[in-house]
Amino acid sequence: MRIAILGATSHIAKNIVFYLSKEKEYSFYLYARDLRGLEEFLKDSGLVINSNSISVFPLQEFGSQAYDVIINCIGFADPIKQRNAGNDILTVTELYDNLIISYLQKKRDTKYISFSSGAVFGSDFTTPVADHSKAIVDVNHVVDGDFYQTSKLYSEIKHRSLPELAIVDLRIYGFFSRFIDLNAGYLLCQIIRSVRAGVHFNTDRTDIVRDYVSPRDLTSLIKPIIDSSTKINTALDVYSKGIVKKTEILELFVENYGLEVEYKEGDYTSATGVKPFYYSTSDFAYSLYGYEPKESSLECIMSETEKILQ
Repeated sequence: MRIAILGATSHIAKNIVFYLSKEKEYSFYLYARDLRGLEEFLKDSGLVINSNSISVFPLQEFGSQAYDVIINCIGFADPIKQRNAGNDILTVTELYDNLIISYLQKKRDTKYISFSSGAVFGSDFTTPVADHSKAIVDVNHVVDGDFYQTSKLYSEIKHRSLPELAIVDLRIYGFFSRFIDLNAGYLLCQIIRSVRAGVHFNTDRTDIVRDYVSPRDLTSLIKPIIDSSTKINTALDVYSKGIVKKTEILELFVENYGLEVEYKEGDYTSATGVKPFYYSTSDFAYSLYGYEPKESSLECIMSETEKILQ
């Protein structure tokens, strides 16, 4: 099985390669801008480049090989990058998505796994996402935070308009692993930076609910999509075994890592909004692929934080 991964230095891509490269029947064609960074990651992970299973290419050489599956990990998931990217969120997302679709139209047996986001539904997460939820875009008052949502929404709608192609959009609400960039603007990165520096973590008393999928559970969903003989065109919400509150996360770090929390009044809203209940209750992934995650959000945070802080 020949698998191309675009954006191979991204957080999610590193985990796909790290876990699925153990499958002997898979060969990976990794495409990235930062080839040196990609090669360093592979070396540090004990993975051999230019073996029978892993090859590395500049991003502009995508399409020069034949693939059975294409996984698109190019994007701007980091809130800090979203804030600074502006129009690039729209143009870069569309550029590579169109390149992949063009390839699929020539090679109709190739599958496409595209990483989307729960942000596709907008910024109103006063209740969790459900199967009946609808995307909301305030087109009369567009702000910077809308660009990321719009890019994902447009891609998903475009994919559904091509039912003859095998495309699965995986909506990620939260994902955490040892390979995360700790300089990113995520809540967990901010907490871990505070632990490492031995400084107070500043936040307010507003509680929020998140769903962090472990890399093992994510790859357990990706594998049957790759291996399936059925051509499916759909979007799936990805979920863990159990959600977690911010207060529970803080308690974990206070008890296990000596985190000191200082509660202050102020604007601690992320670039993408408050999102009190940012997770999905849809189990469509189970209906299609029998997906049953093994790890809760808290278990994922505990196991991956231990790897980071070691």
